[in-house]
Amino acid sequence: MPGSPAVPLRVAYLVYRGNPHCGGQGVYTRYLARELAALGHEVEVFSGPPYPELDDPAQLTRVPSLDLYRPDNPFRVPWPWEFKSRIDVQEFAIMCGAGFPEPYTFSLRDTPGWRVRVVPNLYPFVGGDDAGPGATGAHEVVILSPAHDRSLARLADGEAIEAVKVLRDRVRHHLGAGRAYVQAAINHGPAAGASIAHPHAQVIALDFVPPAVAAALERVNAAGDDLVAAAAAAAPGAGLAVGEGPAPAWCPEAASAPYEMRVAHRSTRARFDEATDPEIAVVTRATREAIARLDALLGDPSYNLVVHTAPPGPPGFFHWYVEVRPRVAVLAGFELGTGIYVNVVAPADAAAQLRAVAVP
Repeated sequence: MPGSPAVPLRVAYLVYRGNPHCGGQGVYTRYLARELAALGHEVEVFSGPPYPELDDPAQLTRVPSLDLYRPDNPFRVPWPWEFKSRIDVQEFAIMCGAGFPEPYTFSLRDTPGWRVRVVPNLYPFVGGDDAGPGATGAHEVVILSPAHDRSLARLADGEAIEAVKVLRDRVRHHLGAGRAYVQAAINHGPAAGASIAHPHAQVIALDFVPPAVAAALERVNAAGDDLVAAAAAAAPGAGLAVGEGPAPAWCPEAASAPYEMRVAHRSTRARFDEATDPEIAVVTRATREAIARLDALLGDPSYNLVVHTAPPGPPGFFHWYVEVRPRVAVLAGFELGTGIYVNVVAPADAAAQLRAVAVP
């Protein structure tokens, strides 16, 4: 059809109340759902009561609540038999405390059934209809788990592996759509740039290869060797190893921050998006353990987890790996002026401390 999107989307449209006659939410929901479907997208509306009246009723999934603000009985006291869950109790208690519970309790009720979610970033770095030269692309948020207080280190192995597989698949999707490079990263904690507390990752698709990535490719190709595999192999003898196995973790010899770590599979694959499920599982377990050690040693510090990967094209000697950089030091004038980082914890000392920590 004319105006059909190149890649139709599956849209989960969330509205905590959808009154069809006043307030705007239900009215906008009806028209937005209709027009998104007319553009070729698949739309499912998740709504709390009062429910919107949609042109296609099959689009609506009802998310029941106590409906405490019914027009005929606002601020009502529910019957005892209506309290079927802890969320119902929370909803009533918040109202009794002069709060408005519906947005919060709706978000809790909407969690069953999903494990990992991908949504567009509300404040994207790139993309959008008005993106200028160099700013085209896509920016997504990957919500790692329904659990609000569980970082990657505190997820079960299966949960963490599934989340990282979704990251890989989103990177693969954007590269398949013609993007030049896709950066996957997790910013954990305010000092690392996380603006919301819920554990999440960022996927940023660019229409150019960033200069730092191009420089890294040039460096490894000039060396004529797999520098990541060489560093991983040398780490135990230098006292830099944090974890062994098919995906070792180590503190790099020239770490730019205290307790900085790297994790890589022993294979020589250059691209994250081409990693197999077993490779993703091995690297995720090792990364989760490394972060758990950091968590136990420093008390859940802020950190950036960055996936370093080669762009499409000749891979040369590049080897994809995960970098974990804790945000426990402040960049001062010297670092900003010179580009030289001062690390006050020797990498071998950091590795010894991380190895000594007991983790589950």
